[in-house]
Amino acid sequence: MIILHAGQSATEAEILDWCRDKIAGYKRPRSVVFVRDEDMPRTATGKVLHRILRDRYASKPGP
Repeated sequence: MIILHAGQSATEAEILDWCRDKIAGYKRPRSVVFVRDEDMPRTATGKVLHRILRDRYASKPGP
């Protein structure tokens, strides 16, 4: 999950290519989701609710 700063742009392929050089294969993300900062679920104090993000974007297990 990636939140880009205003005026910045990137594609899924660019992010995955960057990760290929920097991160070990078993740690690399398989996909990338771009999310607007306004769409991030937050608590009243502004912390990100990771539990809700996992439920929203978790991959379904294969057969």
